Amino acid sequence: MDWVALPYRRVWSSGVLVAAAQQGRRILSPPPVGADAYGPALEDWQIVEPWDDDVAVLRWQEALMVPQEGQRMASGPGALTLPRWDEAADALGDFYHRILAA
Repeated sequence: MDWVALPYRRVWSSGVLVAAAQQGRRILSPPPVGADAYGPALEDWQIVEPWDDDVAVLRWQEALMVPQEGQRMASGPGALTLPRWDEAADALGDFYHRILAA
């Protein structure tokens, strides 16, 4: 896939969003909360605010006319760095154990 569309009113957090940014896919969505964490990926991000299906389709069609400059988030400075899924699961498990122990 080349594009990921997130047709929501607000994007707070999304595993799909993170995976798309890490893989250098182009994204069509409202602006994410904490957008600065996504660094260079925002350059190819098609922001639709507020979300409107018709506007989103127009933005997507316009963006198809502009070639993408490689995979921005796959590596290099400014790349999005997040824990691996197993690390995230361990951290979440630890968090819940601390809650239950309190």
